Amino acid sequence: MARFKGSLAILILAAFLLILPNCLAQSIDSYSAKFIIVDSKTVASYEINLSEAAQVQFRLPSDAKALDVYIDGNKQEVVLSEVLQLSAAKNIKISYVTEKFVEKSKKYYFLTDILFPLDIDKFNVELILPQGAVLDTPNSAWPAPSEITSDGQHIILKWGSGDLERDDSFAIFVIFNKSSTANLLFIISIIVIFIAAAFIFLVFRKKARKEIDKHLFDSEKSVISSLRKANGELWQKQLQIKTGFSKAKLSRIVRNLETRGLIKKIPYGNTNKIRLA
Repeated sequence: MARFKGSLAILILAAFLLILPNCLAQSIDSYSAKFIIVDSKTVASYEINLSEAAQVQFRLPSDAKALDVYIDGNKQEVVLSEVLQLSAAKNIKISYVTEKFVEKSKKYYFLTDILFPLDIDKFNVELILPQGAVLDTPNSAWPAPSEITSDGQHIILKWGSGDLERDDSFAIFVIFNKSSTANLLFIISIIVIFIAAAFIFLVFRKKARKEIDKHLFDSEKSVISSLRKANGELWQKQLQIKTGFSKAKLSRIVRNLETRGLIKKIPYGNTNKIRLA
């Protein structure tokens, strides 16, 4: 797990786009990301449609290979580097292969965190697990997917959202196992259990939290640690002082931890009380 923890900082940078809009570009009409896991590799593809043409800066993992870039439908020849400087466009498609998103110890872990520098009207993500792979438990995906399906060989997880604001982020963490004996019936049964037994979430909740805690980002660990030292509850301003984070950064961290069910945000007038769940 040492290599996994050491690669988190690189993974975060590799997982999101930094879009530099010109004065006309105010928002992203749609943002799509698709991740296909094959063995230890991930085929990552992104499509972004902007309201107006804008220059784009795209960060790649250090091990990115098989890079394809399309600008407004035209394939571009680009030099492979960790930061791509792309010409102004309204439609951008980028795909590559990397080994940075998946880590293996006793289980397999998929982790990415996507940051949005502009308002987004529509956002969706699709993750396709390897052939025969299954979720570690029915609640091994955070946040909970909006849809789980199967093509008979792969489990497919989908997330979607709308009206996301500038500086929002979307973190995905999935624990899965590979099974050489998995078949269609077994995959379907896992999906049925996941959908029909939502109440089991309470039973697995404590165990899931311990699992998550091992793989939190350093900034998230700082927030959880500060809350634990304060008997599980702090005003958001107190938490900001203790962690030293900016208001915007702390808000993103709180939102991600709340999505995973690790904390609760309780509004009080113009501020919030943050409490361990």
